[in-house]
Amino acid sequence: MNDKNIDIEFFKSLLEALPDMIHVNDHLGNIVYVNSQYSLFFGFGADEVIGKNRSFIDSLIEKNSDIINRDKAVLENSKDMVVIEERVKLKSGKEAWFETTKRSFEYKGKKYTIYSSEDINRRKSHQESSKRWQVDMSKLNTILKDRVSKELEKNRDKDHILIQQSKLAAMGEMIGNIAHQWRQPLNTLSLLFAKIDRYFDRGKLDRDELDKIGKNASTLISQMSDTIDDFKNFYVPNKKREKFDVVNMVDWALKLVESAIASNNIEVIREYSGNFYTYGFPNEFSQAILNLISNAKDSIVSSGKFDRFIKIKIYEFNQKIIIEIKDSGVGIPEDIVDKIFEPYFTTKEKSNGTGIGLYMSKKIIEDNMGGKIAAKNESEGATFVITMDSYNT
Repeated sequence: MNDKNIDIEFFKSLLEALPDMIHVNDHLGNIVYVNSQYSLFFGFGADEVIGKNRSFIDSLIEKNSDIINRDKAVLENSKDMVVIEERVKLKSGKEAWFETTKRSFEYKGKKYTIYSSEDINRRKSHQESSKRWQVDMSKLNTILKDRVSKELEKNRDKDHILIQQSKLAAMGEMIGNIAHQWRQPLNTLSLLFAKIDRYFDRGKLDRDELDKIGKNASTLISQMSDTIDDFKNFYVPNKKREKFDVVNMVDWALKLVESAIASNNIEVIREYSGNFYTYGFPNEFSQAILNLISNAKDSIVSSGKFDRFIKIKIYEFNQKIIIEIKDSGVGIPEDIVDKIFEPYFTTKEKSNGTGIGLYMSKKIIEDNMGGKIAAKNESEGATFVITMDSYNT
């Protein structure tokens, strides 16, 4: 097509065929053209806006100095192109978000600016929901930690308060673990929703693509639901002694903290197979194991070592089940190795430890389960050894 065959009506037809909202201003900021998508989105007919100054549009857009400055830069520099997000008030009175690409150009010696806008209300809604969830989780975690600190100070001499605060401390840490495990699937879900919007606007959202995106989203949501179920079941009170598989409960405890362990580049080495049955309270036993694993993780992180691992070995000896939890952390200073199971005793900073995790593990294993727990140093770090009666026969 040569220049002689191109006229203004051709370009108007071209702009009308686009899915985006288009309007054009002259060098004075007066609106000289809007397409039908623009009128449909804003609720203003072409006759209501053509000839109006840019200030008419500015009165709709939420005041933002950064946006206004960038608008001026576009009008003053014909080579400049920017993409910004704006919030507007429609003719109906409702507010809406859109993303606008702006570019200046010259035609017959006069400067013009073309604005191409895309509706992004769904994307902004997903972003706001994600932000609210993150803020709520952060506030909840802060509240729980603050409650633990206050209650421990007021009830330092009461053993039953220790048990309650241990639960709250574990719950606060568990919320952090849930956040670790949810962060990636939430980010992936956000990208899937953005993909739906993008494909829909481009006319590429067919049934096969929608089914594929829906299947991926369902898988992610199912994984997140499983995380909540694990969390809920962990805190279900169980006052009835029963026979249970030690391996299953150790694996469950590991599953609850696997994301936190992985994010710190710690390798978990499992040296066990088969089944090892004992008798007692499975949930409490799993809590004790969780305390030891979390303690090992913190020790490894504080050590700064390159070689990071937690090794768990389970075996039977003389009708006893032996569980060894080794780590490559800083170890236990020899002058305090006999004190680490005492209440409120901690080698961590006050902001990072309450001094009740190991104490509660000892109470669960020895007082509630009839077993034994001990700690020792080895060449690579610390080792905790749990001994319990075997009920494999």
